[in-house]
Amino acid sequence: MPDVTLDQLADLRDSLYEAVYDDEQWGGAMRQLRETLGASSLAFGYWGDKTLDQSRIYGDCSDDYENLFFNPALSNPFIPALSRAETGAVYNDAALMPKSEFHRTSVYNEWFVPQGEHSYLQGKLPVDSTVAAYLCVLRGGQQAEFDSPDIALVQQIAPVLSRVAAMRRRFGALRLREEADAYGSLNVGYMVVNATGRVLFVNERMGTMLDKPQSGMAIQGGMLAVVDRTQRKTLHALVGRACGSRSGPAGSGGDMIVSAPETGAPSLALTITPMRDAAIYGLAAARTAVIFAQDFSMRLPPRFEERIGTLFKLTPKEASLVAGLASGQSLQEAADARSVTIATARTQLGLVFRKTHTSRQSQLVSLVLSVLPVHRTL
Repeated sequence: MPDVTLDQLADLRDSLYEAVYDDEQWGGAMRQLRETLGASSLAFGYWGDKTLDQSRIYGDCSDDYENLFFNPALSNPFIPALSRAETGAVYNDAALMPKSEFHRTSVYNEWFVPQGEHSYLQGKLPVDSTVAAYLCVLRGGQQAEFDSPDIALVQQIAPVLSRVAAMRRRFGALRLREEADAYGSLNVGYMVVNATGRVLFVNERMGTMLDKPQSGMAIQGGMLAVVDRTQRKTLHALVGRACGSRSGPAGSGGDMIVSAPETGAPSLALTITPMRDAAIYGLAAARTAVIFAQDFSMRLPPRFEERIGTLFKLTPKEASLVAGLASGQSLQEAADARSVTIATARTQLGLVFRKTHTSRQSQLVSLVLSVLPVHRTL
């Protein structure tokens, strides 16, 4: 264990607290921590026991080696050990298995050896009720193996690291909400999901959109769900592409439309993009995607009813009904909104079908949306 004075520990504490408020100082604070611990490299981040999600705040190894460390194919014994460990536990590799056994593992030969490392120390630090922080410290070359005094030093520093991780998570949540509220003010839904589709954050506007049965999308059991099976597969694929894989970087995501279940009309326009800085927002998930949503019902242009009434010779009541269907309402919802019975709405819809030469609601909605004005002032 390196000789560490109380003044050095105080300087380290101050650097870590300053980094909470200024991301540009984070790298310097982590390098100071590495020197204090006499390590060759380290990593620090968030860990979710229930989801097994992790988000690296800082790490000395490359992205490729970070992804490999958490890749299930590597059978890394330190991952299940981190899940099983009590919060506050600090231990070295020798606590898990004898060195001779450790040297035969895939993680040692495929991860440690190529990076010139040979000794490992790991800590699981409390943050809040759902997330812990992890600290991984390594030594290589001619450095000594981690021993009991090293564990004691990390335990001495651990309360500061826990406090810093908790503060950073709270500030990150505020930053995330500010960004999401900004999109909400533009009538854009904002949602963060992990690679499996678990919802990590949703803004108020997105929540309002998903509360409508005609949206075709909902949150069920904390997971994002789409009613249409084909669209569900498409969304899953786009989220997977945006999040990337355990062994690869995040991708590009994509765009899609979610349809209203009853009418088949376009309901939500989605854009799925990678979230490459989840740790900055205090999220314990390395592979995350942002889903932006725009509600088609909010995008019918002014004078829409007047225009389709003129084009198809509809009465004002018929044009109003068609506008409701085009905005994503079901026939029952359109009838209720116009204070008519469902029987009256069906009669009106039948007359509209004849005038527009259509036979289904989805066909009708596609037709009227295809003749939107080419200029917003028309």
